[in-house]
Amino acid sequence: MSTKKKTGTDAEKGLRLVVVGRGETRGRRPHLLRLRESLYQELKEVADGQTYLLIEIAMRRLIDDLKSRPVNPVEIIQAQDLDASQLDEHLLEQFSSPAAAATRKGPSKVKK
Repeated sequence: MSTKKKTGTDAEKGLRLVVVGRGETRGRRPHLLRLRESLYQELKEVADGQTYLLIEIAMRRLIDDLKSRPVNPVEIIQAQDLDASQLDEHLLEQFSSPAAAATRKGPSKVKK
């Protein structure tokens, strides 16, 4: 099952949403989220900001959409349809490699 929608604007690349400033963590409970790397990268192509705020916005919009639907019929999605693809595994492997980790680290602070 593909969750990516095809539209006439697929060729238009660029941000559609930017969250600016710093959000407060007060009143928020930490949750462990496991996201497919391709989904996360797709999000970052169209939205920028603190990830937890982007996810909160997406969840709010999903909740609003679901509340606006009739109770029947219930949409059923098979969990295995959302399993990681080979691309996800490849991207995660690249992200988790020692070489990738070295590029994410800031400049080394060596005492002179």
